[in-house]
Amino acid sequence: MYEYMAKMKNPDNWSAITDIIQPIVEGDILNDDVVRKNVRSLDKLKELGEHGVYTVLVEQLKNSPLYEKYLK
Repeated sequence: MYEYMAKMKNPDNWSAITDIIQPIVEGDILNDDVVRKNVRSLDKLKELGEHGVYTVLVEQLKNSPLYEKYLK
């Protein structure tokens, strides 16, 4: 998780970014519904202006078979 936080632009967004990233990174149960919800939550990173965090996270998730179909 720290590699994503290192890309954080505004330290005031720490809590919001953690709330978005934690279920994605630490999620034990993944099915299509959970993955779709997680992908939708990624847009919040862009709304916060945290494009660096978004880019790094999306690039890594694209390598996951569950996420790749939602992150084209």
